[in-house]
Amino acid sequence: DNAAAYAAAGCPLLVTTAPFFGRPADVKVVLEPA
Repeated sequence: DNAAAYAAAGCPLLVTTAPFFGRPADVKVVLEPA
């Protein structure tokens, strides 16, 4: 509920622990240089 307020205040990154409590999912992450 507070994500919009944090973003409006200038927060560059939001982290959540929700994925740790959700159902398993097949997720692939690829990191590339900016």
